[in-house]
Amino acid sequence: MKRILAIGITFLTLGLTAFSLVNEKEPKEIKSSIVNEDYPIDFSLEDKDGNKISLSDYQGKIVVLNFWASWCGPCKYEMPDLQKFHDANKGGDISVVTVALDRTFNTSINFMNVQKYTFPYFKPDGKVPSEFSISAIPMTYIIDKEGNIISTYEGATDFGARYFQKDIELARK
Repeated sequence: MKRILAIGITFLTLGLTAFSLVNEKEPKEIKSSIVNEDYPIDFSLEDKDGNKISLSDYQGKIVVLNFWASWCGPCKYEMPDLQKFHDANKGGDISVVTVALDRTFNTSINFMNVQKYTFPYFKPDGKVPSEFSISAIPMTYIIDKEGNIISTYEGATDFGARYFQKDIELARK
C-alpha cells in the first residue's frame, strides 16, 4: 500500500511539474516609452525642472548611463569620481547621464543640491527598458554613438580606471 501511495505521489508531482512548465507564461517585455528605430534602447527621462529628454537625444555621443539612489552607499562613494569624469569630458563626445531611483525625485534633488554635484540627473519618465537589467545599484552602462550597450558595471565604478577607459575607447570605434 505504501509503495502504491509513493508511486501515486511521484506521478502526481511529475504531472503538476509538467503542467506548470507547459502553462508557464512568457515574461512581460518592458516597453520603453519612446521608440526610435535608429537608437535601439530609447526611453524618456525628466529633469528637476520637468524638462523631458530621451536617451536617443544623445545619439552620436558616447553615453555613460548611471543608475543611483541617494540612500545607496556605493553610489555616494563613486559620485565624486563621476563628477570628475563629467567635468573632464564636458563638451566632448562623451555625455554623463544619471538616473535617480529614489522613492521620490525631491529626495534626489535635495541630495544633489547638498552635495553640489553638477552632472545631469533625471528620473525615469515611464519604464526603463528591459535591456537595462538593474539588479543592483549603482549600475553603469557605456553606450556607443549608435545606442548599443558596450559594457556594464555593477557596483561602484572607478571612472578613471584603465579598464573603464578601455571600454570608452571601444565605444568610439
